[in-house]
Amino acid sequence: MREGPLKTKAQAVLAFLGACGLEVPADVRERVLASTDLGGLHRWSRRDAV
Repeated sequence: MREGPLKTKAQAVLAFLGACGLEVPADVRERVLASTDLGGLHRWSRRDAV
């Protein structure tokens, strides 16, 4: 099961956005946390870092 890595990566994406001072709307937060696409979360985290 990949639930652990998915949850960890989703939380990291949201934490990074928050650290950058960006407010994440509730619907987007829910979408990120519900994601089952680890590759997509990796892409989001790489885009966030740019």
